[in-house]
This record gives sequence, C-alpha cells and structure tokens, in this order.
Amino acid sequence: MCDKLTKNNITSLLALIIVPPVTLCSCAVMIYLFVTGETTQGLSIFSALIGITGAVSGHYFGSKASDKATKVMLESHRSVLESREREINTLRGIDYQTVNL
Repeated sequence: MCDKLTKNNITSLLALIIVPPVTLCSCAVMIYLFVTGETTQGLSIFSALIGITGAVSGHYFGSKASDKATKVMLESHRSVLESREREINTLRGIDYQTVNL
C-alpha cells in the first residue's frame, strides 16, 4: 500500500470504502420504492442521501482548507518570532547572523 499513511490518505481511503456502498444501497432501495409505487419514501431516502453527500463533501473540503490555513498561520507565527528574536539580539549587540536559532 503506502509507505506513509497520513491523515489525508486515511480520510480518502475511508471515503472510498464507505461512500460508494452506501450510495449504491440507497439507490437500489430508492429504485425499488419508486417501482413499487411508494414515491414518498423513495424521495425521503433521496433527500437523506443528498444530505449525507453534502456532509461528507463539506467535511472533506473543510478539513483541506483548515489544514492549509493552519500551515499558513504557523509559518506567519514563526516569521514573527524570528523577527522579534533578531530585534532582541540587535538590541543586545549580538550579530544575528552568527546566532543559530
């Protein structure tokens, strides 16, 4: 499989394992209900399926955006800390280039 399992790989793998069978079973039940004339129950299953699909895709894209925003925030915080360290060392008379952070 993969040498390194990351959070994104596991999330994608779970989505591929869970979503298609649930979708196929829901569609099969929905088609059966439409064929037997129980359209109200078929439409309720369809609306539930749309809701579940929206929740799964919302979680997936939301977590991607959140991970990216976290990385940007951490990098920004790191650069601010390095800048402050440079200022402190300058005030102390220490050459910043010789100090190893």
